[in-house]
Amino acid sequence: MNEFRTPVVIVEDFFPDPKFLVDYSKTLDYTSASGDHNFPGIRCKIEQQNPDLFSFIINSVLSLFVEISDETRWEASLAFQITNSELREGWIHQDDGSLLAFILYLNENPDPNSGTSIFERKFYDDSIETQQTKELKRATHRGELPLDNNYFDHLKRYNSQFEETIEIKNKFNRLLVFDSNTYHGVKKFVDDRLTMAGFIYKLNGKRHY
Repeated sequence: MNEFRTPVVIVEDFFPDPKFLVDYSKTLDYTSASGDHNFPGIRCKIEQQNPDLFSFIINSVLSLFVEISDETRWEASLAFQITNSELREGWIHQDDGSLLAFILYLNENPDPNSGTSIFERKFYDDSIETQQTKELKRATHRGELPLDNNYFDHLKRYNSQFEETIEIKNKFNRLLVFDSNTYHGVKKFVDDRLTMAGFIYKLNGKRHY
């Protein structure tokens, strides 16, 4: 299903027992980005810690789009992610290498403005779309460079290329699903922002539509 295009989908009260996820997330060990990985904050991969929970959540998300049966095949990843206010805001980006992505918000009393926004590109600035900017972002996420004025100046210039089209507020147990080609980002990071981030890389199943 490589030509599968995912609409923006929001599901309220997605997980049957979201407080279980919150409590479970507190028992795990987290790491920052390393190697080729590039993400803010810290993550813990759920597929390595709890395969049953991993499969349940992935199948629950995919059931929005395809029939789940013994013939359904997929490849995916899933992680708890924690970010803090020192990041201020996220880099607007696409999730290259996947078909679709999803976010499950898991703060019980969140700042509504710490959700996720969908963007479209207004223009392309060659002076900021450089390998140097990519390396700055990656090295800072890995903790190799500080969150200093140089970092935030690059972040502001980079994000100025985009215009917000949809804002999805942060709400406990709200699921957001979107196509991997969709530009998205966080406008406001807050302390201990807890989410579950998932990516579907391959999908073979009978579509609902």
